[in-house]
Amino acid sequence: MNNINRRTGNYEERGTTPQMRRILTGARLKNLRGDTPQYKVAEKLGVSVSCISMYENGRRVPSDEKKRILAGMYSRSVEDIFFAD
Repeated sequence: MNNINRRTGNYEERGTTPQMRRILTGARLKNLRGDTPQYKVAEKLGVSVSCISMYENGRRVPSDEKKRILAGMYSRSVEDIFFAD
């Protein structure tokens, strides 16, 4: 069942928090990266390895530009990676 978050105006599933969604997205990113070392992804994005680690652990969210680059790297849409249920 969905409801509207009064602060953001976005629809959200009940019981999911922004932190939970970041963790799920991070796990998706880590899974998509597979055996590719974090430093190679970091080089392509122009960020540090610790930044990639934070993305994958749900402690940081990439900018829209970085989301587009990641989607292209993994041959997925931004929506599939960052907005999937």
